[in-house]
Amino acid sequence: MMNKHIDEEKHNKELLIERQQGNEKKDKVKLDIVLKYLFSTSEKVLIKLLNGVFNENFNVDEVKISVSNNEFVDSDLNIIRGDVFFNMLNQDDSKVNYHIEFQTKNDNTMVIRMFEYGFNKGKEDLNTNNQNKNTQDHIKTIYFPRQRVIFFEENREIEDILKLRIIFSDNQKNNIYSASNKILGVH
Repeated sequence: MMNKHIDEEKHNKELLIERQQGNEKKDKVKLDIVLKYLFSTSEKVLIKLLNGVFNENFNVDEVKISVSNNEFVDSDLNIIRGDVFFNMLNQDDSKVNYHIEFQTKNDNTMVIRMFEYGFNKGKEDLNTNNQNKNTQDHIKTIYFPRQRVIFFEENREIEDILKLRIIFSDNQKNNIYSASNKILGVH
């Protein structure tokens, strides 16, 4: 009799956890839908958004902006998705890439994910644009997009800049990758 009660209690806890995880997934889907709608608005709105988030000063009449691919295939053939990537084309045809991730809570893997998204976007641009084809030093160069993480909660654990130390096996250089954060105080 006691075991049946314990099993029933355990089952109820499992159901509660599943329901909470399901609600978190639904909230994430709702947030994704809202963000996709937000980024399908006018170019002027997007340029002003980027000006604010990245402390830029683009003139809406002098640049063109487009939302670019946000899906990549990892080495295990899984699809990884960043939230939103933009290409900004200046009048001189120079292109600048931007990437924004939205987070509802602190995530200690965020800096690794940002690095992965940035690397994949840089690699994609390298492959599609045949960059560095005629460079003098014949060294391929990957350009990371300018990146920001926007957190929708205040949390003392969230640092202003996410940092990741990268050390290559031959210890040639000690490289630091960083991505800046913005925190929107939503309580």
